Amino acid sequence: MKVLAAPGPVSYPVIVNNKGIELSFAKEGTADIVLDSTVSLAKRGLKIHYVTVKGLMTVYPTVGKKIGVPKMLTAANVLTKALVDIKKLNAEVIGIDDIQKIMESLKKGEIDSAVVPSGVAKGITFEELLGIPGSCGAHVKPEFRDQFISLYNEGIDMFKQDPEGFATKVVTTLGGRVSKEFVINVMKNSTFNIEELPNDEEFVKLVRKYIS
Repeated sequence: MKVLAAPGPVSYPVIVNNKGIELSFAKEGTADIVLDSTVSLAKRGLKIHYVTVKGLMTVYPTVGKKIGVPKMLTAANVLTKALVDIKKLNAEVIGIDDIQKIMESLKKGEIDSAVVPSGVAKGITFEELLGIPGSCGAHVKPEFRDQFISLYNEGIDMFKQDPEGFATKVVTTLGGRVSKEFVINVMKNSTFNIEELPNDEEFVKLVRKYIS
């Protein structure tokens, strides 16, 4: 079973529980299972069969007038654009190079809202703000669906049993790209659970409207 995953939180359960799978990290291409943000799956034209993570991307501490968004995170940019337009907010969206700089700008008062992952700060989720189905999802070939659900759920359980060991394996596999503290906070502050998504059409329309 070939799994192609974005190297973010969506991949954590399969990094730790990788029995019988061939796991590779990329944001392009196809495989038996593709794991990515729901925004990126929609952008790639891959049907979102399952939502795997909710509450990953948040607006912290609340929605303000100057919203800092990490330039490199497509999902954060698309959802923030959608939020400002749909809710008719009188707010400026400011692209900032990285998450650390966003949090520094927030402390200095240069912005009053930060769009950041739940591993950095727990704010208001885009599920709450826009009613999106979830932050991350899975595109899965029909013959692998049962196997995938078992594999992913076992991975989630492995975090509950041993958060430190789980985080260590993720950090080691991703070459120190994230800290153990970030991994543990993401797993605690987001909801990791597989839910079938019967219809992704409305969400795909939203992504296509705000992707440019």
